[in-house]
Amino acid sequence: MFNVRKSVVLGIFFAIMLCELLSYFTFLQPNLQQIIFLFIIFIVLYLTLKKLSYGLIFLISELAIGSFGYIFSYPVGNFVISIRIAIWFIVLFVWFLNFVRNPKFYFQIFKNNKKILLIFTLFFVFLFIALVLGLVHNERVNVFYDFNSWLYLLLFLPWLFFDKKYLLLLWETLVSASLWLFLKTTFLFYIFSHQFTNLSQSLYFWTRDYRLGEITYAGGNFWRIFLQSQNFILFMILVLAAFIFLRKNQNRNKEFYFNGFILFSSFVTIIISYSRSFWLAMVVTFFLLVLFVWKKYGFKYMWPKFCLCMSIGALSLMFVYLIVNFPYPPISGSTGLIMNRLQNASGEAAGSSRLNQLKPLGQAISKSPLIGSGFATNVTYLSNDPRIKAMSVNQSGWYTTYSFEWGYLDMWLKIGLFGLGIYIWFIGMLILKAYNNNQLFSHTLIFGVLSIIITNVTTPYLNHPLGIGLLFILLVGNHNMYETV
Repeated sequence: MFNVRKSVVLGIFFAIMLCELLSYFTFLQPNLQQIIFLFIIFIVLYLTLKKLSYGLIFLISELAIGSFGYIFSYPVGNFVISIRIAIWFIVLFVWFLNFVRNPKFYFQIFKNNKKILLIFTLFFVFLFIALVLGLVHNERVNVFYDFNSWLYLLLFLPWLFFDKKYLLLLWETLVSASLWLFLKTTFLFYIFSHQFTNLSQSLYFWTRDYRLGEITYAGGNFWRIFLQSQNFILFMILVLAAFIFLRKNQNRNKEFYFNGFILFSSFVTIIISYSRSFWLAMVVTFFLLVLFVWKKYGFKYMWPKFCLCMSIGALSLMFVYLIVNFPYPPISGSTGLIMNRLQNASGEAAGSSRLNQLKPLGQAISKSPLIGSGFATNVTYLSNDPRIKAMSVNQSGWYTTYSFEWGYLDMWLKIGLFGLGIYIWFIGMLILKAYNNNQLFSHTLIFGVLSIIITNVTTPYLNHPLGIGLLFILLVGNHNMYETV
């Protein structure tokens, strides 16, 4: 499974690059945006009608590079159709057509997965309750924007019918997307840290206006290049680290070095993301992986693999340092920024604002802890974010919102303890199925998804397509075609 076809990886990589360049081109020439959008949709529709699995791979490709889904869009009046919504609709539409044509086959698949489908259906009951509560008590426009991400979970049904012979192609897509995110992140990092003013200005507004990520100054020469889709990079780090730890016979061949490079490039991308949530999830999940392997195989087996991963991580740090201090064009250097980022967790605006949410969220949850208060439930807290302070009354920093960084508390507030518990049960079923499958690839995926589960504590992903999409990969990774653990 990890022996990818290099020609396929390069082909997908250049296709992703072309999409990004076209997106940037539509930013520079907005009149062409609708034409390019329709052209891409036509390709997706044609290939999905040919094979549903192609459409599902397109879904993952878009998630891995699109962040909030607006890398391409089509305005219709006051509403903007994102490429993510369009592909979501195409896949569900084609899946439904196939269901109508061959209902017996579909019902057989449902029968084989009836337990997890029951949990899935039960969870949507609680989502519906939260939707009704939100429509009754909260502003309806906000309810729609707060609820619509959960509709992505409906794609669980088409993913049950993913053709396993395309699983290698799905993995090659993830590898290609990881390589592209590495190239894009390091390119933006170099452009901004070395102050290419004209180019950096257009790249900044393209990234911001298309909601592809955040580019912020972090001090010295260091710029934070945070793309929400980098959660796929975090996922890849843990999958590849688990592959190194769990595969007993590692031949030092081309595949070994290629996977080592993917791990190295993924480390570099996560460092430049400057995200404490990603760093914390990576460290905790890696620690759990080490403990698991130590307990199962012993210290002598674990230690050289641990040293290998740590060495790759150290090389990644050195590479980031070299980018910052590359002599062309000449700039003044700055060191210690990553250490400052770790040490200043409570005092920094984002970190302290996140902590300030805890007490108000707890008070709001206590009003209806079991079934929740519904989507778009507002909570007011004191923010230290300079942008929010500037917009608040008398620049006091008091901010009212229905969107929160604490992912599990956000869900608890809106769908209640029952709804949150069923969702965790659903995820647990996917993990247990992968573990019981006793396949190397399935076990590596568990650690990748576990990193996103931990990230969701302080940065919401599991209530967003970016996190839900990784659950789908875990679902289809349960196969019996490849190497056992």
